[in-house]
Amino acid sequence: MKNHLLIGIIVLLILPLSACGVDAHATKVDGHAIYAVNVQATKATDNGDWTVHGTTKAPNNAKIIVTSADEDDDFFGELGGEATNDLASWATVHDGKFSVNVDPINVAYRAKYQAGDKCRIQIFAITDYHKPWTDSTIAKNIATKAVDKFDSTTLSLTSSQAEYFNSLDSNKNDDKKHKDKSSSNKADSSDNDESDAESESTSNDETTESSSSSKTPTEYTSALNKAENYATEMDMSKARLYAQLISASGEQFSEAAADYALSHLKGVNWNKNALAKAKSYQNEMDMAPAAIRDQLTSRAGEQFTQAQADYAMTHLQ
Repeated sequence: MKNHLLIGIIVLLILPLSACGVDAHATKVDGHAIYAVNVQATKATDNGDWTVHGTTKAPNNAKIIVTSADEDDDFFGELGGEATNDLASWATVHDGKFSVNVDPINVAYRAKYQAGDKCRIQIFAITDYHKPWTDSTIAKNIATKAVDKFDSTTLSLTSSQAEYFNSLDSNKNDDKKHKDKSSSNKADSSDNDESDAESESTSNDETTESSSSSKTPTEYTSALNKAENYATEMDMSKARLYAQLISASGEQFSEAAADYALSHLKGVNWNKNALAKAKSYQNEMDMAPAAIRDQLTSRAGEQFTQAQADYAMTHLQ
């Protein structure tokens, strides 16, 4: 009887110890441990992002992943988060807490934004994840596992966010119209009204640039201007754009300036850039679909992600 009692006590002592060795907040996928997060506060920022604060059981330095929570979304697997205190880098866990900036464009792109639009995102922590921040996607099976295991977070666009993002497309259209108008009227030097408008625009630009340059290094703003040109005029991928900015045979900007440029680059739809490149290869070079896909994802080619190439090939006609 005493022996049975002793065995029972030992079993009761072992069970709690075993339970303590299992982290109920984590699940394994592809050699990584992914952890749920508890979102505690969100706030819209001046540049259109959300800043999200929360807690997690993930260990220190685990990376925070943000992506769309809709598996049918073209942007599912696209990454939309960065550190709040070190732009163009991973947000990480410290003492069970995290803060991450979330870019609505990367997790819920819309042709037109409206105040109150709902954006359902998946935020989770991951360990042993060594890809650079510039690699803009995560494997879909990892994202799917997070969606299956953890709760998602729904954020709403404010009126100022909607106005800001809509203005990006408006500014692009205005710039294009301005360029077209300037080009068509080059020979007409008697058009004083347009000349005055251009003068006023230039003056405003210089004022803005002067104000901005007092806060931001000139190299950084120059890198951002180049990045905007490469992304919008040449339909580059994020990875190729970054490489072009820092390349010794390219723009020769510092990595810090290139990081700044990418973190402040807004209104770019990388999927649509990939599609534009695919159409160019199809229509201008008569390339076969398989060859186009290889060119889109090749490290010696366009350097789009597999997900972006998938989007391009699916929408290529």
